[in-house]
Amino acid sequence: MEMSLRKARICKTPLLFILLSFLCVILFYMCGVFMGYSPDMLIQVPFIMAGYTAFVFILAYLAYRHLQEERAFILFIACLAFCIRFMWVLVIDTKPVSDFHIMYDAAVKMSVGDFSYKYSDYFQAWTYQLGFTMYQALMIKIFGTSLLPLKIINALCCAGITVLVYKIGRNLFHEFAAKFAGITYCFFIPSIVMSSVLTNQHLATFLFYLGFYFLLQKRTPNWRVSMVIAVLLSLGNLIRPLGIVILLSILFYAVIYLIVLKKESIKKVIGFLVIFMTTYFAVFYLVSFIAVGTGISNTPLENHDPMWKFVLGFNRETEGAYSDKDFKTVSQYPLGEERTRIEKEMVWERLSNVGELSNLFLSKIRLMWGEVDALFWSLNTNSVSSLFGLIHTYSYVSYFVIILLLFLAVDLLILRRDTEHKYLFLILLILGYMGVHLLIEVQQRYRYFIMPSMIIIEGYGAYALVVVMSKWKERIPFRRLLQLRAKDARQEVAEEA
Repeated sequence: MEMSLRKARICKTPLLFILLSFLCVILFYMCGVFMGYSPDMLIQVPFIMAGYTAFVFILAYLAYRHLQEERAFILFIACLAFCIRFMWVLVIDTKPVSDFHIMYDAAVKMSVGDFSYKYSDYFQAWTYQLGFTMYQALMIKIFGTSLLPLKIINALCCAGITVLVYKIGRNLFHEFAAKFAGITYCFFIPSIVMSSVLTNQHLATFLFYLGFYFLLQKRTPNWRVSMVIAVLLSLGNLIRPLGIVILLSILFYAVIYLIVLKKESIKKVIGFLVIFMTTYFAVFYLVSFIAVGTGISNTPLENHDPMWKFVLGFNRETEGAYSDKDFKTVSQYPLGEERTRIEKEMVWERLSNVGELSNLFLSKIRLMWGEVDALFWSLNTNSVSSLFGLIHTYSYVSYFVIILLLFLAVDLLILRRDTEHKYLFLILLILGYMGVHLLIEVQQRYRYFIMPSMIIIEGYGAYALVVVMSKWKERIPFRRLLQLRAKDARQEVAEEA
């Protein structure tokens, strides 16, 4: 037992300390954002924060006390999450812009057999975007060209993610932690606001976390479950290509948790990885083969300009964000070896000043993780311009509370002494995602995929707070003190009379 605890500490402590360091930097930058608020708004922030925190804690407590049956809570949280987002998509008429417009327009053409879109520079370079476009084309074929059905499906996916946040949290931590996490995501403003945007993030995130749920259900999944996990994650990657981060997280998780901590036989773990990887890539290449064979695409659904994200990621002028200047520079060269060579030269030139990299990385952490979420993708209509500032403030305050509770949870996980460490998969996923975005382009909306993982672990921090408060309440009998004070007050009144 002692040996297992020592192994666990050796494996988990460095990972948790790295995440803790990231969170310290994020909290520092977020405090700086608050300091930039006007005095009137700054006074309101503590009250908004207290109100939001109390609301989630009270709702989680009521659900914990009165919705003890798992099915009852799932029905409650799924219906609530869907209804909130359904009302949003009905009220807010968000029009597709930028990449979202390009993919929707291509989906409309694809649905009627017009494949002319595939000759555009956009799909020639980023052919992988056709995965999501194919899904939209199928929905348009069934429901017509109206945006509403696609947005309703977004709302359903968001409700599904909310349920998965609860289910995964329940598997990893305490029931209260799971319900707190589920309720937090139910009212998570970026999830609500972005539900009216035709982004590939909703469906992909749902598929990814459904795969994670099956992965974390059992210590070592059998071959059937391994194939289901692989199919879900491969489909998610076809919708939104995040496969490299997920595959590396699963590989490290298999090595650290299954072999080192749980002493699973190496043969069993290798069997899982072989079945998983084979199925994962088989699904990807099968869909690519179908896309090419039917004329939907001229090439496999891959990234044919892989260096572009790194060109942006190492741009000091934009702090790793999109650069129109860089786009004009690389667009002068034809797609292929010549453009890749120019992009590599740009990346190496930007890497030559090693001393500036630390400042660039800190700037990227601030921009990606410390700034207000990019809600303008949804709030791009004149009818909601008056709500823009208010929603941003509430969104940022709630995000700050989530990061605070996540910080507390990571602290407690470092101190926690047990042999159950399935949560390390989410830690690896978060660290991998944060690490990758030190190298590639950053946008605030890219936080969407990883926020469910953060919220699941944040739920453990909330649960720990409740445990501490309950013990504190036992040590200091508030009700008894109030009764004594009331009795003393009555005696004083009687004596004065």
